[in-house]
Amino acid sequence: MKRSLFASALVSGLVGLSFVAAPAPAGGKEYKVVEVAGGVTVRGVVTLALSAEEKDKFALPKVIHGKDNEKGCGEKEHDSERLVFDRATLGVGNAVVYLKDVTSGKEWPEAMKSEDRVATIDQKGCKYVPHVLLARTSTQMVVLNSDAADHNIHGFKTPADKNSLQSTKFNFTSAPNSKNEDTADAFLEDAGLYLVKCDVHPWMNAYVLTVEHPYYTVTSATAEGDRKPGEFVLENVPPGSYTLVVWKEGMHEVPVEADGKISAYNYSENIVKEIPITVEAGKECVVTEVKIELQKK
Repeated sequence: MKRSLFASALVSGLVGLSFVAAPAPAGGKEYKVVEVAGGVTVRGVVTLALSAEEKDKFALPKVIHGKDNEKGCGEKEHDSERLVFDRATLGVGNAVVYLKDVTSGKEWPEAMKSEDRVATIDQKGCKYVPHVLLARTSTQMVVLNSDAADHNIHGFKTPADKNSLQSTKFNFTSAPNSKNEDTADAFLEDAGLYLVKCDVHPWMNAYVLTVEHPYYTVTSATAEGDRKPGEFVLENVPPGSYTLVVWKEGMHEVPVEADGKISAYNYSENIVKEIPITVEAGKECVVTEVKIELQKK
């Protein structure tokens, strides 16, 4: 952990969310933890907009795992991770759901409270685990490599709706069975969205979102506890009017070839949906019809 970097983060303060087309909180105020009176649960389900006929015929896109198959990368062809959903319910996984421009409210989750907070991403089976990672601003990113293959982890700061490779935040090698926990460039000080890629294994991709308040969640394509596939739950929300934002990575990845081999993938634009909601004290807020349309290539 880089103590000097953390001190710098405290001095400079937190900035507005740059990964959505939204203004910073009023006056650039830092989020304040307060006692929430009459807190309400906001819930809903993110689903893929497919008809019954389309669902039966729909085939998940594939990507080629063309290297280090014997070192943990597995079969040479895998389902794309950029669109995961439950076949029975159409509940979509890896969608980020949050409230926009919240400046005060509930306490942070336990893992995000510490001044020495970290967020961990693993490289396992030549995939990033988790595929979408939430972290609080001013967090040290810890990178594991559970594979027998060499990786590198390359993070690009990118707008919410794009997948830009113009602004590198961190880029370092990751040896087999290693743990990197103190790389200065991987201290994520500012709020934003980071596209993460491996330059050695071009199909590997993930996202890290650094956030300024705790009213965020990531959906799962499988049932978890009492949550359905694709269901989101935001708890202890103060009564009031909000904009609920649903972010989903672009579904398509197009291979780029060089010398007859896949050297990289390009991605379709990310999806950002905004839904106005009103939260009333003593009444659960259920958000209906949160549907993600299939993207055209």
